[in-house]
Amino acid sequence: MALIAWMLAGGIDEPARRTWWEAATTTGIALRRYELWSDAQTLLGSASFWDMQPLSSAWGLTAWGLLRVDIEGTRRRQGLANYMVAEALHDLSQEGVALVETQVAGSNDAALRLFGKLGFESHDSGVVFRR
Repeated sequence: MALIAWMLAGGIDEPARRTWWEAATTTGIALRRYELWSDAQTLLGSASFWDMQPLSSAWGLTAWGLLRVDIEGTRRRQGLANYMVAEALHDLSQEGVALVETQVAGSNDAALRLFGKLGFESHDSGVVFRR
């Protein structure tokens, strides 16, 4: 399994939004999606990032945000997310991205372990309000 060659060249810039909610919440935001495909052309997973400029320009560096990581259900817990996100981070760093941020629910142990392995550090926490 590998990221298909044209994905390694930089991911899919401005991918089609998958749901109406994604379209409503990300219109006007530069997105990039990395996809992991099997040799049999089966989609195994994807990772979606957004360009945090001009927000991050005040920080004096180029930053992107990791919006979501999806691995097909039967393929979870096989290291695919680790591989795919690591490759995406490498690709972004080659383009000068110095910082990647993401949000994870404190109860999502699998995501916390994944991002810990990838070198992410916790910098803040918050509260989610529902009504």
